[in-house]
Amino acid sequence: MPNVDLVDTKRYATQQPDRATSKAWDDGGLEQLFDAPNLAKTKLKQIVRKGVPDGIRSLVWPEFLKMHAMPSYDKNYAKALFRVHGQSPPDLVQSCPLFGGSLFLDKLCLTNKGALTAARLLSIVAYDYPNIDFCPFLPALVALLLHHVQPDDALGTVNLMLRRQLANPAQWAYFPTYKRDIKAFNYAFSTVVQRQLPKLWTHLERLNATNHPLWARWFCDLFIGIFDLDVIFHVLDSFLIEGYKVLFRYALALLDLKQRDALACTDWDELRTKFALGQGAAITPADLTAKAFSYHFPRAALHAARQAHHAAKQEHREGSLPDLHDASSSAFVGNAGRPRLFHADASAFMQEQDWTSVWSMIPPRFRTHGLELAFTTRKHGRALATLYDLCREREPSLLIVETMDGYVLGAYCPVSWPLSSAGFHQFFGNGETFVFALQPGPPMMWPWVHAQGTGVTPASSRRASEVEFTKADNTESFMYAGVKELIVGGGGNGQAIWISADLTRGSTTPCATFRNPPLCPTPKFEISVLEVYSFRQDAPGALPSTAPPSPGGDDDDL
Repeated sequence: MPNVDLVDTKRYATQQPDRATSKAWDDGGLEQLFDAPNLAKTKLKQIVRKGVPDGIRSLVWPEFLKMHAMPSYDKNYAKALFRVHGQSPPDLVQSCPLFGGSLFLDKLCLTNKGALTAARLLSIVAYDYPNIDFCPFLPALVALLLHHVQPDDALGTVNLMLRRQLANPAQWAYFPTYKRDIKAFNYAFSTVVQRQLPKLWTHLERLNATNHPLWARWFCDLFIGIFDLDVIFHVLDSFLIEGYKVLFRYALALLDLKQRDALACTDWDELRTKFALGQGAAITPADLTAKAFSYHFPRAALHAARQAHHAAKQEHREGSLPDLHDASSSAFVGNAGRPRLFHADASAFMQEQDWTSVWSMIPPRFRTHGLELAFTTRKHGRALATLYDLCREREPSLLIVETMDGYVLGAYCPVSWPLSSAGFHQFFGNGETFVFALQPGPPMMWPWVHAQGTGVTPASSRRASEVEFTKADNTESFMYAGVKELIVGGGGNGQAIWISADLTRGSTTPCATFRNPPLCPTPKFEISVLEVYSFRQDAPGALPSTAPPSPGGDDDDL
């Protein structure tokens, strides 16, 4: 039975096990198997692969992870909630940290109480593991666990998985816990696809679907929106015992069984649709599971692929890219020019060529200034109010966003964000405002529409020629600060950049102020990292930071 205290039983379809599955779990000898030090090396692994009855998951999931041996302090949800929030825990699901992922409340069966419990659990995890800021597996995992186990066991499960990974970071246990390693995770699976399904891999390369692979979101979302919920729980059964390879197995099986549909696709959007829930050829759970556990790919090969990915990125970062924080650099380096960075924390995603492109767009009088990181979701959390507070009286500034798909877009904001709510809910700014897109290339900028022909528009800019605007459209909608949203560029019923209050979602559409097209191929996107930089004149005797560039900025897309 599902966790009736947190699950809407009217929406949850309980799966009835077949006779063979029920008989396997009625065997009294299973208790001895649970005492084995490594369940993955017992016949219990094979029994679990064939299925776990829905009604006993609340009992066996904690046993799979030997939760009984965990100190009670590490799985006491009530005490952890009080330790983190005192007597006033958050009562808004929207305020919880999502680690770059989603709770999928529209696709799962949690009640309002269940959703709030999931949000509070994530707030505890964020407090206890402050160095983990991007781990999109966590929200999906917590939400799925709460369908069957109590909050104590859900908290204990997350603690166990994270600690097992952090204790041995050189090996994957369940999932990677930082962005660069998540990209290596996807790369390792790519090598499996290339070896096991070479015909499909060649077709994906033709569609340019290997740089932004389908499976990146499958893993992070634990197949929510791809498989039916009963199949996802079946995957989770084996995942708790065998670890991350189970995710690879089911992803490979899905690609294999839908290979014919995929080979018929002619573009990326069609390909992605074919693998959505309920689309393409029907696949039975039994066929999917049988195919998933028919493959052989040793962990050693996956580990080697992971190491090769990290080594390649390290060589690229240290060999071909000069250090942006070299103390001998000036406000301009060579002929291209790039900013001096004063902050100790490097950007999570900006590369040298990105800085060079942005710096060429900046008004010349500010190119002798340096840049200081005023706000980043990696350090300051995901609250629009915090962004306003840290960026007030800082003008001009650069707002830069990396999406979950690896696209980079942003805006030059010549006016500071409001000091108080008195400046909210209205457009402000001036004609120096512009928006830009860096990834995918080439870098482009879109200045104010009335700056066209004044020498402000660079040769690399372009217009949304397919969009028609009228004189009645508001072409002076530069910046907008609201409690629930932040906007750069409005008019014509569109916004060049729209950001949600929790800094997790955004969108980009044509607007009259800049006459821009969407700034990235996905008009609605999830935010991986958002950063705001303020301009600062070089103080006497000041030296730029000597910190190395962030490892997150050189990696391929998820």
